[in-house]
Amino acid sequence: MNTGSRYYWMLVSPDKYELPIAIADTCGELAQMLGKTEKSVYNAVTFAERRGSKRSQFRRVLKEEGGDKNADA
Repeated sequence: MNTGSRYYWMLVSPDKYELPIAIADTCGELAQMLGKTEKSVYNAVTFAERRGSKRSQFRRVLKEEGGDKNADA
């Protein structure tokens, strides 16, 4: 049962490691945490994805379905 967004929304560090600085379940939550508008975060992500660029500090990552598959092992 999926009750939220299909993605995790993140602000990552501006270096080669791109470590997560802030993580949220929705674009709006991330924008609110950072004092930005939801539209500005969404546009930064989609623009970078369309151009194949990693210049944006914002990322969205598809959530896995079914959780941890090795939890019962």
